[in-house]
Amino acid sequence: MKRKKIQVTCPGYALLISLILLIISTGVVIFEFQYQKQQSEVNREIMQKLQSQIKQNLNNSNNDPKENIHKFRNK
Repeated sequence: MKRKKIQVTCPGYALLISLILLIISTGVVIFEFQYQKQQSEVNREIMQKLQSQIKQNLNNSNNDPKENIHKFRNK
């Protein structure tokens, strides 16, 4: 039985393609990390605003005079 040789005409192309794919995947990973970092900063700012609004609302509700509660009697 004769063995057939697989002849690679351009072995550099496989290396080039693998390097391009590596660069693209590295770029995607870096972009994802930057996006996650930005989202965490935005979420932190939103949480701080909500906390300040809640504190302000609680302070305003404590400063407001209580409504007079009328007790009605059944006749």
